Amino acid sequence: MSMETAELEQIAGQQIGSDSGFLWERLSDEVTECILARVPLSSLVRACAVNKHWKAIIRSSEFGRLCAEVRPSNPWLFVYCTNFLLPGKNQAYAYDPDAHKWYTIPSVTPPTHSRASMSGGVGGIMVATMGGTQSRLCYNHSLFIKKWKQTTEMCVSRDAPLVGFVEESGSGSNVSQKLIAVGGVEMFEDDDLAVEIYDTVLKQWEVTKSLPVEFRGNSSRHWLSGAVWNRKLYVLEIYSGSVASFDLCTKTWTLVQILRPMTPSGVKYAYLLICQGLLILAGVCHPPEGHVSFKLWLVDESVMQCKEMGVMPPEFFAMFAKGDGEKNVLGMKCVASGSLIYVYSVTPDAEYPMVVCDISKGWNAWQRLPELPSLGNRFDTMVGFCSSVTMNSFY
Repeated sequence: MSMETAELEQIAGQQIGSDSGFLWERLSDEVTECILARVPLSSLVRACAVNKHWKAIIRSSEFGRLCAEVRPSNPWLFVYCTNFLLPGKNQAYAYDPDAHKWYTIPSVTPPTHSRASMSGGVGGIMVATMGGTQSRLCYNHSLFIKKWKQTTEMCVSRDAPLVGFVEESGSGSNVSQKLIAVGGVEMFEDDDLAVEIYDTVLKQWEVTKSLPVEFRGNSSRHWLSGAVWNRKLYVLEIYSGSVASFDLCTKTWTLVQILRPMTPSGVKYAYLLICQGLLILAGVCHPPEGHVSFKLWLVDESVMQCKEMGVMPPEFFAMFAKGDGEKNVLGMKCVASGSLIYVYSVTPDAEYPMVVCDISKGWNAWQRLPELPSLGNRFDTMVGFCSSVTMNSFY
């Protein structure tokens, strides 16, 4: 029996009366940490206001590691809803899958940026271009943090790049993080397939091998989907299925292949995801004989072939496909992290349906998310990304 467990049992066996405040003072820091580590994350934020001692414990790096061990949490879904006519009506939300609850986030407007450039980056960030020639990026890992990070000027001006985020080795402020900007190049630039990498420690961009020519004409984030895994950035053209991967070690691209299910499935468009270390294709399909549906396929990276694993229940898919189903499902987007795959709609005239599949419980373990709170305002677009949340995500 550990010292913390023995102390907890000893105190639990005593009667807690009006002097319960004194009881907390008798606990060692180790026991206090063990108790607080089992408190839900949303309650920990309020617990920071109890006293300075608790605040110091909760915001320590050691406490963060303890929480990850005793109470691993599922990745949260963040959405940023934009009203182009009335920017003051813009609103951000965060969904806690463990509490099955939405939180409304106060003002999180990024620095002055191109309004239409806001997007969910690959690897758990939200990103936008900024600057007079849209030559810099601002990005954020958690919309609870009001201060956005900014890069130095890119080597190439971009208005709609696909941006991947990779966290590498190191500790503290020396953790090496990379941003990979792919495509989305302004028309006046010479190379419309330009790729460059930003080092957050060195604070500089490096131009590297351009996107393969097969992506020419479809090289913006509006046409591309990406996934980051094992120091590789996978890039998929969502309509044609053209796919290639960029190796951050060798800084080279693989040959372009066509990623589609082995059996005829009539894929209309699809996205690449990383979930539990698996490369997954998720998208809308309309087979020659059958109904429109949303399916999940497991990708064999070695041969770039995929096998069907699951399908969204018809009653959930119907929320995304009102009226002419094949026409109105063009607004479906999906993001993933951990074992969760979130699917949501960005169509303005929809009711913003959202569902999640937890593949750790099975490829057909779908659940509907609650409605967004205070949805009195109508939005022109919605951007989403998925990220793990710790106490550091709030500060």
